[in-house]
Amino acid sequence: NNTPPTPQEPTFKPPLPKKPKPPPKPMSQEEREERIKSEKMREALEKMKEARIQKFVVKVYNKDDSSKTVVIDERMTVRVVMKQLIEKNHYDTSSNWALIEELPSLFMDRMFEEHEKPCEIMTHWTRDTTNQLRFVERKDKYALFKNPQHYLLSQSDNQDQMQERHKQTLLEEFFSGKGPSSGVPEVEGFLHIKSEGKSWSRKYCVLRSSGLYVSKGGEPKKGKKVSDLTCLIMFEQSLLYLGRGWKKRFKSPFDYGFALKRPEFQIKSKHIKYLCCEDFKSLMRWTVGIRLAKYGKQLLDNYEKTNEDMKSQSVVASHFAFRQQQMVTKSAANKSPKSESIQRNSSKIRVETQQEVDELEDEMPEPTQQTQAAEDLPPPPPMGEYDMPPPPMDTQYYPPPPPPGNKPTFMSYGDPLPPPPPPAGGMPPPPTMSMPPPPPATSMPPPPPLKPSKKPPPPLPQKQDDPPLFQPPPPFKPSPLTCYYSNLTYSSDDFPPPPP
Repeated sequence: NNTPPTPQEPTFKPPLPKKPKPPPKPMSQEEREERIKSEKMREALEKMKEARIQKFVVKVYNKDDSSKTVVIDERMTVRVVMKQLIEKNHYDTSSNWALIEELPSLFMDRMFEEHEKPCEIMTHWTRDTTNQLRFVERKDKYALFKNPQHYLLSQSDNQDQMQERHKQTLLEEFFSGKGPSSGVPEVEGFLHIKSEGKSWSRKYCVLRSSGLYVSKGGEPKKGKKVSDLTCLIMFEQSLLYLGRGWKKRFKSPFDYGFALKRPEFQIKSKHIKYLCCEDFKSLMRWTVGIRLAKYGKQLLDNYEKTNEDMKSQSVVASHFAFRQQQMVTKSAANKSPKSESIQRNSSKIRVETQQEVDELEDEMPEPTQQTQAAEDLPPPPPMGEYDMPPPPMDTQYYPPPPPPGNKPTFMSYGDPLPPPPPPAGGMPPPPTMSMPPPPPATSMPPPPPLKPSKKPPPPLPQKQDDPPLFQPPPPFKPSPLTCYYSNLTYSSDDFPPPPP
């Protein structure tokens, strides 16, 4: 027998039941009280933290000087505030929306980065400040990611046009730290620096990751590096501001200026560094380079989060439009069969009613002999033959009327009325009253003149509960930056060309 043995069927072993967990030990009265006390302490600490949070009620202005009021606390970022403003103003989502801090007293403004917290800057505002927030579109906010070749490459390697894949690789190399110009782009050149008063000096400046430096030796020769640098200002606690109207206010040689200062300085100070560029392209290179040196990869994270928000918003809007289109088609489809059924029912009713009328006419009996005899009777006699004569008039109480031709003379319009009848009882008529006419108004003496009172009138009694006198607010003065924004126009040469 070479046949293999039959395999045995596997035996199924059910899993062993798990041991139930032991019930928790009952808590004593003291443990319960301690637990309740700890929960109350935790809730009280949370409420105290919530009460300590600093909040600001701010009026944010738009480009057309309309405003929206928002509540900003110290935990909110600029991205959250901008979302609220977009919803309140019913604007379309875009990566160009920016929150601007305007300083009219210093003729400058600053664009907030999306990761910043506005309350940290607003705490430095004075009580009687003229600073304000504005919500506008700024094309230079993310110009770095749309045309990186203008800002990340050196001026010799700068290209006006570049393919999208090359732009993406350039950004990846720069922010990953593998490229030759990783961290901080190579930006250097001549800048006009404001000194004491309104004088400006032209110096050769160099951008570094720690701050802005000035070369004492001037522009280096070709093939040599810049040497003998002195620090002008550090980026650690300084913020970047753009100048507005400096050519008229500070006599700057050009109107493309920017400033570096700490947020504590809200008035004119020698610690504020005023710098001026010669054209718009160099201004963009310096400002983008300073932002990269100060924030680094945080700018890339802000740009990616903004694009994600825009995509999610577009998906929600497209889904809403699709659902609305579906509802419209469904309502149109539901209306058509109803109208057809109503027309069919109305035609059926008309047919049925006509058939019923025909059947009723067929069922009605023919006229009998009585009805025919009634139709053959002669017509009734006229009513004039059986009229009764009119009753005679009672002449005892009513006299006959006068003839139409004999009218009394006193009824005519031109003749006066007849005299009244004599009174009964033989009484004589009353005598006529004859009164003299009143004297003329000119014959009356004039009234005596009023004597001026020597004592002044007593003062009016004042109540103790009267509120104090309210001093009206000073007249509204428009901000100089508002006038500047209303007249600000960008030309096509101010921005780099669009990507192909």
